[in-house]
Amino acid sequence: TDTDTFKPLNLEKIYNVSFVGSDKIDRYEYIKFLLENNVNIRLCGGGWAKYPEFSKIYGGVLNSTDLVKVFNQSKINLCFTKNHSGFKHINQRPFEIGAYKTFMLIENSEGYFDFFNNKELVAFSDKQDL
Repeated sequence: TDTDTFKPLNLEKIYNVSFVGSDKIDRYEYIKFLLENNVNIRLCGGGWAKYPEFSKIYGGVLNSTDLVKVFNQSKINLCFTKNHSGFKHINQRPFEIGAYKTFMLIENSEGYFDFFNNKELVAFSDKQDL
């Protein structure tokens, strides 16, 4: 991870939860669940504009400067681990979020705890666990 780009900033935490990523597999259901439970969430990334129910929380596709700001302005950074085929895998996002030194809530997937401890990320298994 490029720690010159992905780094902590001294910004106010204005979002309880953020998710930056594309619309794929079951992410819609998780975001809808959080919204229905009145979670202050910021949603960014490709594919989400087609859902009018997310219009108030959707921030569009972010450039690298705004990406760094959103992650730093979030108390909890949400990370999904399924690829386009629905299989869990290790991707770069948890390492980027780790470089911000912010809290991460990650979809349970083997391998991440080889790199992080349970103070740096906490895993969830389903909507209720989330």
